[in-house]
Amino acid sequence: MRYLLSLCFLLSIKVNADSFQYNTYNNHGIIGLINMPTARFYNESVHGVTVYDGTPDQKVTLTTNPYNWLEASFFYTNLQGTPYPGFEYQDYKDKGFNIKLKIKEQGSLPAIALGVMDIAGTGYYSSEYIVTSYGINNLDMHYGIGWGALDGSEDSIKNPLGYINNSFKSRPGSMAGIGGQFQPSRYFSGQTASPFYGISYAINDKTLLKLEKDSTKTNGKIDYENPGYEYSFGVDYSLNENFVIGLSYERGNFASLK
Repeated sequence: MRYLLSLCFLLSIKVNADSFQYNTYNNHGIIGLINMPTARFYNESVHGVTVYDGTPDQKVTLTTNPYNWLEASFFYTNLQGTPYPGFEYQDYKDKGFNIKLKIKEQGSLPAIALGVMDIAGTGYYSSEYIVTSYGINNLDMHYGIGWGALDGSEDSIKNPLGYINNSFKSRPGSMAGIGGQFQPSRYFSGQTASPFYGISYAINDKTLLKLEKDSTKTNGKIDYENPGYEYSFGVDYSLNENFVIGLSYERGNFASLK
């Protein structure tokens, strides 16, 4: 059993688009479900702080929406049990940036977003995704495909971009241990990609239920516990518009409090 702690603070102006009632930050400071992202965005001038205490990674993420089509975040993480090169007496420290872009708003067809996690990072969280979201009344449905650290599903598929260009079939190695740098050639690349999906349901303006299929890779750079299964569920409760507390049961192995 693994226990996680995540505190989420929201500072905002009035929100008219993808509202707080139907959306909260996930464990990694990205608007989403539990660990998976969605195609939802807050309006511009919304800022958040997420504190995540897990095993083995501990993370603080600062998130901002400078525009209603752009979500950007900066994270600093401590990987317990992984020695820092040259200073083996302390845990490995890492930092990185995430970005999510709105491609399309919801209309008769779903909203679409594209994201890159750990841009120019060392590779521990390096991943990319394309995700769609479609809401009907209080129900919001999400479906996406993940690469890199989000390509850990047993139901992985051949990388669809490999049919466009063979260069997408090979993912360059990470820069872990020697500092991060931009590697555009690794974006959306690899032999395979993994589907993920989930739903959220707003019981009222304070309580949000979440269910997801989590495609996070457990045998990658970060040594997560092997999951009992790939589904997680949770509930978020808004104490007010600036503070959310949540509880989730993740992949059959651990609980999460945020």
